[in-house]
Amino acid sequence: MEDLRISARNDISLIKAVMAGAVAYAQTIGFSGKECSHIELILEEVLSNIIKYEYLPGQQGLIETEMQTTTLGIGITLKTTGIPMDTDAIKTFEHVKIEDILYHDAHGLGMLLIKNLADNVVYTNKGKEGQAIWIEKYLPHKHINHDEALPPAPEDPVEEAARVNFYIRRIKPEESPVISRLAYYTYNLTYIYDHIYYPERVRQLNEKGELMSYVAVNTANEEIVGHCALIKDDLSEMREMAVAFVNPAYRGSGCLKELSKYQLAEIEKMGADGVFVHAVTTHPYSQKAAMSMGLGESALFISRLTVLKMNKLNTENENRESLLFQCSFFKTRQHKNVFAPPHHRDMITKILKNIGVDIELCETAAKPNGNDSEMNSAIETKSDAYLCGHIFVKQYGNDIQKRISKTLKAYCVSRIETVYLYLPLDSPETAQQCSAFEALGFFFGGLRPGNDGSIWLLLQYLNNQKYDYESLRFCSPFGQELMDYIRNLDPNTENE
Repeated sequence: MEDLRISARNDISLIKAVMAGAVAYAQTIGFSGKECSHIELILEEVLSNIIKYEYLPGQQGLIETEMQTTTLGIGITLKTTGIPMDTDAIKTFEHVKIEDILYHDAHGLGMLLIKNLADNVVYTNKGKEGQAIWIEKYLPHKHINHDEALPPAPEDPVEEAARVNFYIRRIKPEESPVISRLAYYTYNLTYIYDHIYYPERVRQLNEKGELMSYVAVNTANEEIVGHCALIKDDLSEMREMAVAFVNPAYRGSGCLKELSKYQLAEIEKMGADGVFVHAVTTHPYSQKAAMSMGLGESALFISRLTVLKMNKLNTENENRESLLFQCSFFKTRQHKNVFAPPHHRDMITKILKNIGVDIELCETAAKPNGNDSEMNSAIETKSDAYLCGHIFVKQYGNDIQKRISKTLKAYCVSRIETVYLYLPLDSPETAQQCSAFEALGFFFGGLRPGNDGSIWLLLQYLNNQKYDYESLRFCSPFGQELMDYIRNLDPNTENE
């Protein structure tokens, strides 16, 4: 369906016209009356706040509202060039408890309403150059846990599972409920990719190619025994190998290893730059599988997920799960310049070597080049269902430290557990500003490949957490070395 764009003056009386256009657009996609009323409430709250708080008395301006069909529903982008909206204040209401509602003002309650009614919200703030709020609302679909006919998980392992013969293929549309049940059997409801628990979403995402599911099928009875998928990464030209699980009764059959090999061949055919995985650290099995395919460690996301509960696999883990980022490139990548902070230069060099990136680090000037006082910083922020916040520095400016500090505070107030800060290593300012961010409590996390040969430096912040690093398990000496380096820099463990 074609996008719909509405330009309206910053006039309260025009809000209903924008709402009517959005509802008409949503109805053509398939939203019901109830969901359309949610969209109306979201737009009414956002637009009224923009008009009230972003413009000076008597100031004229245009608010651009763009609506588009997404794979799972509707996406709405609101663009303004008024006074920078306090998106950090908005975040303080994202995770407020219902019993605390009476203690917040109407503005905060409205933003809480947005968070509860929308499925995805991303804030982009460019200071004087304007800002954008992207809101996504999913079409309603049935969750696998709501299916009263859900059969029980297999109780006993298949005899001699290692001898089971199976073949690998793409998923068929009618098999999406099977995949959702398989995820439920394996992880209960704790898996990070929550779309997997909605059969209709699995089907839609596969049809659009945003999720490419592959299954291992038992040749004896045509039973699907394992699943793994490819996900296109928004931050790079790479593909993520994810959503991997096997029927607990068939563990030891080797189907996930064969699925991974099959996927690697498919990724190379696509012409992607490379591949990566987020391997769990409560056990080393997924790390070993990644290493066997040539994927090297480059980052460790501490406290990334709520506790994973894997059926039939006793890990005795009660920590929030940390994820090890492992990646590999299929072809020589034309990487941009890398300006490493001096105190992390040696570790950054080791990581680049570990993932096969041969590039000479650039020297950084003692003072920033150019007049940063005339530049506006630009950041993008979002949070997820696992109580993690993500801050991407898109452009440095003289106010970047103040903006990061304010955003961090807002995340902490809203009870976000972990905050990840992504800094562009092709900017000399990253090397110059890194220590200032670390003074706020951020500490080293590693490197993350980006688009067009860029690389992100990952810093992370634990909100009132003292993490148990001893519970983490690694299958390689470098994985252990990276963890030791990170643990020694975690300010919450400095007195140990």
